[in-house]
Amino acid sequence: MSDEIKISEYVKKRNELLIIFEDLSDKELLDKLSDINLNNMPPSPKVARIALHKMRLQVPIMPKNLVEKSKKWLLDNGYSLKID
Repeated sequence: MSDEIKISEYVKKRNELLIIFEDLSDKELLDKLSDINLNNMPPSPKVARIALHKMRLQVPIMPKNLVEKSKKWLLDNGYSLKID
């Protein structure tokens, strides 16, 4: 089996994850990220959650309530809204 996925498949899986990641356990989150990102994994579930909140802000089709929820979460936890 190939380690590559089509861009359309990646975007679909990424968008689905951006909608549900807050409800996932750390193990479930890492499993889903592994499925999407293959060998490109964040160093911890905490870093993954920060990155996913920031990613929500960059995806134009994200529901506004989720974007606002992520902005609040990032600011409440002392993180910048920028991807840096």
